[in-house]
Amino acid sequence: MKMQLIVILVVLIAGPCHATPMENYTPQQVKPLFNQMRMYGDKKKKESEIDYRQFLVLLVASHDEILHGPIEDFKDPHFTHNFENGNYKDRVMLVINQDQQHGEIQCTDDGILAEKLANFRLIKQNEFPIIMMYSYYIPCADIPNLGYSCSEELAIFASWNSQKTGLLVAYTDIFHLTDEEKAKNFMLHAGIPAFRFQETQPRKWELVSVYTVQPVQQVPLLLSLFQCISGTVNRARLSENTVVQKQIIAFYVNSMAYQCFSKETARLRDSNRQHLQSCFCGYARASIGDDSKHSEKVAEDKQYITACANSVFDPVILLPGQPVRPFDPYSYSWESTSDPRLSQVFPQSPDSSRGRHQISCLEADLTLESLCTRRGSKKRPQSPSEGPKTKKPQMAAGRGRG
Repeated sequence: MKMQLIVILVVLIAGPCHATPMENYTPQQVKPLFNQMRMYGDKKKKESEIDYRQFLVLLVASHDEILHGPIEDFKDPHFTHNFENGNYKDRVMLVINQDQQHGEIQCTDDGILAEKLANFRLIKQNEFPIIMMYSYYIPCADIPNLGYSCSEELAIFASWNSQKTGLLVAYTDIFHLTDEEKAKNFMLHAGIPAFRFQETQPRKWELVSVYTVQPVQQVPLLLSLFQCISGTVNRARLSENTVVQKQIIAFYVNSMAYQCFSKETARLRDSNRQHLQSCFCGYARASIGDDSKHSEKVAEDKQYITACANSVFDPVILLPGQPVRPFDPYSYSWESTSDPRLSQVFPQSPDSSRGRHQISCLEADLTLESLCTRRGSKKRPQSPSEGPKTKKPQMAAGRGRG
């Protein structure tokens, strides 16, 4: 993608890119199964003598099951047993908040989702799995003293896995400490359809759409940065070869990211976005010099690069992307779909891999870390914003009783 204006590039990066293999479901279509999940969770919770409102039910279903699945009788005393041991055996589960983890985090981080998806694929090998989550409360966002937002974690999972599985969310209420609009925005920008149960009459519940979903694909941060810089800076001073030009820009992007990611023990999240944005911009300002013979546009390029470093952090969902393996700092592909802690994105520094490649600037005495604008040391430039090691957020010890 080659763009002349940064603002145009940002619009294209943040906008819809493709449709997922999932239907655009209406509330009427998903209500029967979500309603069974809601009743199953409520009855199962009471059987467990849990004394607070929050619970989550996870089910992996097919498109046909959503539209035409069997309807169990809620009044049947064997309802919960039939629901979890019948048609949805090994694919449905009640998940209760543990001391330090909400149900959504347990599903994404503790292997619960992976297990249920594997069970689905064993019996429905040719069907697209759709993850359905019913949570009494909307998946949380910005709860004080909690080190994560459940809605953001679901959004990141959905972004990475949109071509392998769908995700639908339904809920009944909003926990009073959560940021409702932020929770909705995380899911909306990841293309997750969300529905809410509303009691329109006594004991009569309707399911409504929370917002209108547009299919989206989150572009990895480093790919966005590479595209932005490639479309704006003067390439003439880099190399006469267009492939080498891209390799040098990729090395610069990876060097910037390595410096800013190496001290971050957390994942890339909204909570550390501003700090990382400042680090990226600081690297851009500190790295660009005026030693090149082709320095007529260097000052302008520094502004472009700083603007790129700012703009790529604008999307709500942030996915770092990892260089292709085995690690090649000159590769302009960031294809890995894992979501690691930032300090683990690069197994080694770009500088340590320099010797395996014969790549240099058009002026051989200029450094790749400076995007061919400075002579001298091969050491990475020290960003003025580089600070002490960021502490890992502490998770809350409570269960979020409602």
